[in-house]
Amino acid sequence: MNSFENTLAKDARFHFENGLYYQKNFLRHNSFEANYLKLRQKEGRVYSDEVVQQLPAFYGAAPLSDEWKIRKRSADRLARYLKSKKPASITEIGCGNGWLIHYLHQSVTASYCGIDINEPELQQAARSSAHASSTCFVYGNILSGSFDQIKTDTIIVASAAQYFSSLNTFIKQLLPLLTASGEIHILDTPFYPIDEIEGARKRSEHYFMAAGVDSGKLDYYHHGWQSLGSLNYTIAYEPKSLFNKIKNRFTRDSPFPWIIIRKENNE
Repeated sequence: MNSFENTLAKDARFHFENGLYYQKNFLRHNSFEANYLKLRQKEGRVYSDEVVQQLPAFYGAAPLSDEWKIRKRSADRLARYLKSKKPASITEIGCGNGWLIHYLHQSVTASYCGIDINEPELQQAARSSAHASSTCFVYGNILSGSFDQIKTDTIIVASAAQYFSSLNTFIKQLLPLLTASGEIHILDTPFYPIDEIEGARKRSEHYFMAAGVDSGKLDYYHHGWQSLGSLNYTIAYEPKSLFNKIKNRFTRDSPFPWIIIRKENNE
């Protein structure tokens, strides 16, 4: 067992079943999960176990292959940083099929925990990481209060912050889960200038409608920098910097920022 499993196995609010820890008071097969999986299938993002185990290397057709090249650059930046920081424990919220945890595990030695409310992809994550005794996956709601015994050095929110209505509230609820020198990393999530949020919201609504997905049940939100409120944060990667704008003319990189929020700076 890794450090997370030692905690979860002793917590009566969770039970272990078919490779996953389940939060007992959390509704399985919820409407968000159903709509999210429907959208993933429409977009061609539901992969076989073999493909998940290879990600972010992706050998399918564009545009997904181009997207995965960009995701790999984000993941490599994060891996280099974490390797230098040497965290003992890493938690990913919204881990989906677990590809990022699997990838980081190859170069960053730590105990890992992936948390999501998407049961089919979590089951796939558990299968794909069956060899990794330092990894566990949990089906549950991180904001429910049931995770208050978790203590972790690093929380990763990759391509998932857009599913939380109040980013400021979400982050403040995560801070108590961190160790004293812990950090939250937000990446692969769009941040809009305030005057562009409404236009982005309408584009997303039309996109979901065309895919036959109920946007009201998908809980997808559009955040601007003001969404972080009074939180102290560092921008570790800024795609709009002059250097990155020039670099992106030759090598496509992430259009989304990488934000680090340190507990010690927000107490």
